[in-house]
Amino acid sequence: MGDEQGLTGRLLKAVTGVLEKYAQEAKDEAFREVRRFIVGLFALMMSMVFMLHAAAMAHATVIASAVQLGAPLYAVLAGILAFDVMMVLFGLLMARLAIWRPLLPRTRRNFAEVSKVYKLVVG
Repeated sequence: MGDEQGLTGRLLKAVTGVLEKYAQEAKDEAFREVRRFIVGLFALMMSMVFMLHAAAMAHATVIASAVQLGAPLYAVLAGILAFDVMMVLFGLLMARLAIWRPLLPRTRRNFAEVSKVYKLVVG
């Protein structure tokens, strides 16, 4: 009887230690993911502000130059629109590739391991 309690106590202590380790890793990983998200969001917002200014100036320069060279205004605007649509599609593709990576991969693996151990122990 004493051996069973000793074994059970050691097993419980080991499982508790693993769970505490996994919980701490999950907390650390979540903190890193939130920080990564906030830094990325800030960088995206700053880039968008400067990109908007640069795009407006580039559009104005291209329109003025092309019209001055004799190109019809509607053709210049259509060309700029086509270029802008291509850039939007490229940006969406790049965003999809960046967002595709799963969040909290280590935590998911750890909880999958805990789930396996639980199913083995409990049945």
